[in-house]
Amino acid sequence: MNSEQPSVPIEQGISIVIAFRNEAKNLPALLRSLAALNYPSEKVEFILVNDNSEDRGVQIVENWLDTNFTSAKLLHGNSLGKKAAQYLGIQNATFEIIACTDADCELPKAWLKRINESFIDTKTELAFGAVEIAGENHALQQLEFLALIGSTIGMLQKDWAVMGNAANMAFRKQSYLDVFPTLEKTGSASGDDVFLLHEVAKKQRAIAVLAGKDSVVKTLPQADFKSLFSQRLRWASKARLYSSKIAIAVAVLIFAVNSSLLLQLLAALHFTTSFVGFVFLFAVKLVADYFLLRSFARFYEQPIRIEVFLLQEIINIIYVPTVAVLSQFVRFTWKGRKY
Repeated sequence: MNSEQPSVPIEQGISIVIAFRNEAKNLPALLRSLAALNYPSEKVEFILVNDNSEDRGVQIVENWLDTNFTSAKLLHGNSLGKKAAQYLGIQNATFEIIACTDADCELPKAWLKRINESFIDTKTELAFGAVEIAGENHALQQLEFLALIGSTIGMLQKDWAVMGNAANMAFRKQSYLDVFPTLEKTGSASGDDVFLLHEVAKKQRAIAVLAGKDSVVKTLPQADFKSLFSQRLRWASKARLYSSKIAIAVAVLIFAVNSSLLLQLLAALHFTTSFVGFVFLFAVKLVADYFLLRSFARFYEQPIRIEVFLLQEIINIIYVPTVAVLSQFVRFTWKGRKY
């Protein structure tokens, strides 16, 4: 007779750190999801950091704190941006495990349980989970995001530390503090999640992926093309600061493939013989992208509309090289700040 009892995960203390700026319209949904998290209240700490907001966000958070939690606090950052605000929150965190998300997100009830499970392994220093775009009438954004998140999680599961998303991220406090000087040196307005990933990836078995579909965080789509384009410029601008050889190789490959397609298309407009080359290269990419995307979509239980997929693939021929090039030269605005 086997006397061994099934192991039960130890519920570790987790500090949730969220920096926010001008998010008055999104904070109520976030705060409702924080209140609904299924985890022992004595094991959770809520730290919200005001990144120099200019709207009613601070008042909304203060009202929520008054009516909901004692194990929560509101801190006020300086005017140096999200990186400094988040660092302030992490410095003031009580628990060793830090969970981060964005102010325009909604969290699943089991989020902290899934984070806790990942950090039962003492070697785990960083964990990422999936993010999906909520709402309707944003099919192109949803499909693009599905491809980004699916490939991110897929590569992480293969120990390819290329990308991550700060909307669903957890790490050990000391691991973050150890590499923060390196993050500061980048001088980037974005990408601390990715740069932290690249630093932690230098250690074996240090990165985990949150298990289960009930760990997926929902975020909002960008309201208009200008906001979307600024966000993508912000994401792409950090590529020149990569130190990870794998991340550089993947970025170069994506740029090279889409740039080759664009050049083939431009040539086909002038030379009929180039049209065959364009069609062949586009067809190969189309098939490869579809089967990869289909596997992601099945796992996350999201449908793929063929017409949206084809439109996305055509747009990417121009969109990807344009964003990649402009992100290295053009200023962009994010949260009311120019970079």
